[in-house]
Amino acid sequence: MKQEYIGNQVFTGMIKQETIEEGDHHNDSQLLQKGTKTEEKRSTSDTEIKVEKDFIDHYVFEGTSVINESNSLKCITRMNLDLTSNCLKKNQLTDNQDEMSTASNLIVHTRIHTGDKPYKCDMCDKSFSQLSNLRKHTRTHPGEKPFKCDLCTHAFSHKGDLTNHTRTHTGVKPYKCDICNQAFSQKTALKSHITIHTGEKSYKCAICDTGFARKPYLISHIIRKHNGVKPYKCDICNQSFPQKGDLTSHTRTHTGLKPYKCDICDKGLGSISNLITHTRTHTGVKPFKCDICDKGFVSSSDLTKHTRIHTGVKPYKCDTCDKWFGSSGDLRRHTKIHTGVKPYKCDICDKWFGSSSDLRRHTKIHTGVKPYKCDICDKAFYENTYLKRHKMIHQKSL
Repeated sequence: MKQEYIGNQVFTGMIKQETIEEGDHHNDSQLLQKGTKTEEKRSTSDTEIKVEKDFIDHYVFEGTSVINESNSLKCITRMNLDLTSNCLKKNQLTDNQDEMSTASNLIVHTRIHTGDKPYKCDMCDKSFSQLSNLRKHTRTHPGEKPFKCDLCTHAFSHKGDLTNHTRTHTGVKPYKCDICNQAFSQKTALKSHITIHTGEKSYKCAICDTGFARKPYLISHIIRKHNGVKPYKCDICNQSFPQKGDLTSHTRTHTGLKPYKCDICDKGLGSISNLITHTRTHTGVKPFKCDICDKGFVSSSDLTKHTRIHTGVKPYKCDTCDKWFGSSGDLRRHTKIHTGVKPYKCDICDKWFGSSSDLRRHTKIHTGVKPYKCDICDKAFYENTYLKRHKMIHQKSL
């Protein structure tokens, strides 16, 4: 992002830095909540707000004046400081209309850019930009937990942790997704959920290039997928999975449970992420683009698999024959050649199959359903791959 520094918008006076009491800035994070691609992260050892680099890039500071080059955001073009009354005129920050209404607010905000942390812990020498954050951090040393739950024996160091915990008793879910109306008890859970709709996956695995919406998911992926740890085992077919959610989704292939229904074609899906991906087949939306050939895909996993065609990366290795594969699904299907495991049974003819996709393809032989139709000659097919091969006949004849 291009950054501009506008020299004629700098304060000429000095602002006296005053002690900032805890009550004065309990909600400083509101200034940052709606900035583009801004993320607030809380450390496990303290509650210091860490602002992502792209937020800092979004707002350019010179002296004590905020400059923003985006047309959609109203720049602060002038700030007049009355040194006598210590009062700042109200200036709107970005399109969420947050205001820096006092000189002390401006001082706190400036520390985001300067990295200044004047409040130091006497026990561990860790520093903080706000006195309130130092006070919260200090409680972690002696184990002080002044915030006690009235409904159980749990106690917490911070009031916000108690608030989140209380919702496990009350069932209150105040954070609602504007897209699908699903509600959550914590804001972090909502933020994580929204990435399902947006497709944003900022954290990528260096081994297989798989993207993740949150860093903990990436860490879990590396530990479990690439170290081979699969603690969640299916009671029906003994297949193991690295994540509990993977096992839950897999179990539905046995039970046939598909709780998420498409509003367009009434097709049932086993998970909400599968429903969102499926809906894109109707709308034609393909938000995941290949940087090499510009081909679009409905899911990030499809893009990841496709990219390996260009790169030749095959991160998944068979322990039996040392053959390598481009996806974990391909490896699972291959492994069944060695094990002979066929856990999926056709209810019509009792034939067994090594994967749920093989069973679905087979079932269409009995039902006669051919959902994939050629838009040139109206010929229909059981599978999309067969349709694609068929279309090549028309392309050659052109």
